[in-house]
Amino acid sequence: MHHGQEIFLFFNRFGNKGFIGIFISNIITILIIYKTLYIIKKENIGSYKEFIYKIVGKKTIINRIINLIVDSFLLIGFYIMIAGFRAYFSQELKVNSYFASCIGAMLCFGIFSKKINGIVKINEILVPIIILLIIILGLVRLNTQDIYLGDNIPQRNKMLTYSTIYAGYNSITLIPMLISLKKYTKNKKDIVLVAGLCGLVLTTLGIIIFLLLNTIKLYNVEIPIIYIASEIGIIFKYLYGLVILTAILTSAVAEGYSFLQNTTKDKNEYKIMNLFICTTSIFISQIGFSKLVNILYPFFGYLSIAQVLLIFLR
Repeated sequence: MHHGQEIFLFFNRFGNKGFIGIFISNIITILIIYKTLYIIKKENIGSYKEFIYKIVGKKTIINRIINLIVDSFLLIGFYIMIAGFRAYFSQELKVNSYFASCIGAMLCFGIFSKKINGIVKINEILVPIIILLIIILGLVRLNTQDIYLGDNIPQRNKMLTYSTIYAGYNSITLIPMLISLKKYTKNKKDIVLVAGLCGLVLTTLGIIIFLLLNTIKLYNVEIPIIYIASEIGIIFKYLYGLVILTAILTSAVAEGYSFLQNTTKDKNEYKIMNLFICTTSIFISQIGFSKLVNILYPFFGYLSIAQVLLIFLR
């Protein structure tokens, strides 16, 4: 799911050198995908906790720390998605920010209460649609607009760090998805093919979004890609908006539901925690989507580097 904030945060700040950052990050991601799929296939792993146990071993303290990081990331991810939901309604429809957050929180509360896990599978349909829409957006927009790539950008020496962090934090959400791809990888050749295809898609999308973000001046725009889509035409604006909004909601459900499953022991605890995370999301989302992404994603990126190192050392 792409809203543009992550690419802007991690790569656009480096001007034309951001291209190199995207390639470095995706090479690391391809290696993570390959190594993770190899471990999953070889050890016949069926869950994320099983995967952590295999790469860490019987060191329960490290095991607990990684699980704590993952659970924290899921909760923060849930809050960020509610902030994204709020940002869309505030940016595009000028709806009151608290009212928009309340709608997102109440929808999630209702879904968690009924445990409708099937809604998460909507993302399997949405992801190819989002990829197609970004490619169309790129072809239309980049054909008619000037691209402004900054050259003398400060802090270019931090690009390698940012590229590694980006790959690292993506790995937190990638690994549970890769476990579900196990059935498609029968041998080493299949693993190489899946890793290569994922790398190709990520690189293509990354470059298109990177270039698109250089066609506008980003001032107080929380969801840049929807802002760009709105400049192409009203139909494309609302079509892309609807797809992104649905993707934000299903991502909020996936992350919130996983957090509740991981941290509660019985139905009563589940109900209390459900009410707590949905209520607090209304207030935390007011910090702002772009601010939460800017502060929290790099932080979790640093923490996730430990997990990446464990995967490669396995």
